[in-house]
Amino acid sequence: MLAKRNLFIVFSILVFFSLTSTAAENELQVGKTQDGALISGKADSYLLLLKAGDFVETNVATHGTKLLITIYDPSGNKARGFRLNGPGRKIGFVADDAGQYRIEVSLDSKANDGPYSLALTRVVALSERAVRVPVPEKYESPQIKALRAALDLHDQNAVADFWKEMQAKGAPLVEPLQGDKINMLVTFLFKGNDDTKNVQIIWVPYSPLWPDGYAMTRLAGTDVWYKTLKVDGRERFVYQLGVNAPIVLPSGEQTSDEFMSMLGAAFQVDPLNPKHWFVAPDSPDVPLHNGISMVEMPNAPPQPWVAKRKNVPWEMSKNISSRARC
Repeated sequence: MLAKRNLFIVFSILVFFSLTSTAAENELQVGKTQDGALISGKADSYLLLLKAGDFVETNVATHGTKLLITIYDPSGNKARGFRLNGPGRKIGFVADDAGQYRIEVSLDSKANDGPYSLALTRVVALSERAVRVPVPEKYESPQIKALRAALDLHDQNAVADFWKEMQAKGAPLVEPLQGDKINMLVTFLFKGNDDTKNVQIIWVPYSPLWPDGYAMTRLAGTDVWYKTLKVDGRERFVYQLGVNAPIVLPSGEQTSDEFMSMLGAAFQVDPLNPKHWFVAPDSPDVPLHNGISMVEMPNAPPQPWVAKRKNVPWEMSKNISSRARC
């Protein structure tokens, strides 16, 4: 009996150290390169413990093969996806939740077997890049004003009712601007959480020139983030949202590769806007990061030439006008 017990203890110790060693080998560390070789049907996984809002950047070298990089969140759900067909590149993403993330490296469809290298280049905490003080609002949405009034009256269902209505209507909100027959109020919305520190409207070329004017404000004590702009009622425009984006300085002062990588990782479509353009049907990424959001104002002139017609080749027009008013 004693011999069997000792054998069991020794076996348990060996298993423990074996698992610990494997976990350590698969745990990404800044500056450490992981080399691997893939064959069809095989995938390698690497682990990374992150805090909510962390920006992660990895450098992947394909060495001639074609790879798929899939990021899984702590719940095991797919968070991001990337396809690498060239020599490799840097990949950046933002951790929405705290916990252990898994980075899976696999071969793209029909790709040749081959080696690869994966290196964690940096992890930047949310507090180091995403604290912004919004500028005072120049315009007020009637719907936001009504929500604020309901909160002042301690209506406990006001926020839930607001989001229910917004889910049905879609965003952004488009409302009349009193006394103005040309321009209208456009209110961008985002449902945040405790880890949301800023939400930036990415509307080129305006927001890079005046980023503070396109930063959303949080309605105090709620998860409602909003920004109201004056926009020509005849416009069509495209935009994205930068959630917990790094602070952009006016006049394009920050253009380094490191900064642009952090900024791009924060971009996503507007979850409340069902109109998405430039969606790549073969993209391995999640819908939130595939395409851009689009708005057609009520008085936008018709564009019959972009409508799809039978037996006529069709391509989405990239000639999109926009005249923003701040």
